[in-house]
Amino acid sequence: MSVSEGKEVVLLTSPRCPECVRAKELLRDEGVKFREVLVTTDEGLEIGVKYRLTHVPALIAEGKVYVGVEEIKSFIRARG
Repeated sequence: MSVSEGKEVVLLTSPRCPECVRAKELLRDEGVKFREVLVTTDEGLEIGVKYRLTHVPALIAEGKVYVGVEEIKSFIRARG
């Protein structure tokens, strides 16, 4: 399954990433529905290459990419 532009929120994570855990907590606490994809899967690798990602957590939402907890917080704030 690939990321649909603007249709879903995808969080790219790594199994041993403390910031990824924090990003998931933030999104859940704010009621943001998202689909988690591990970077260690074929789909995760495909997403990482497509968006030229070098770090996780990475959130793909509304056609934009937010890398790291601080950028994910800015996505949450912008949602109101």
